[in-house]
Amino acid sequence: MALPASGDTGLLLGLDALASGWFIGDTGLIYRKHNGQITNNPAHASGQEWEARMALIREHAEALRTWVSEKMPSE
Repeated sequence: MALPASGDTGLLLGLDALASGWFIGDTGLIYRKHNGQITNNPAHASGQEWEARMALIREHAEALRTWVSEKMPSE
């Protein structure tokens, strides 16, 4: 299922649920906005659509984390 926005956030949280990561001091993700961008609209960060997107992203990440914990032995 595609998200109308926040797909990058969902992808990153899904990856985080699947694998351990590490911290590097360099910038690895640059977020740019332009005036016509949907995320520039105040409604993007609040309201029912935002709540629904965040819930879906959270559900995907939790499902992946559960799947990984069931399939892989703990370290």
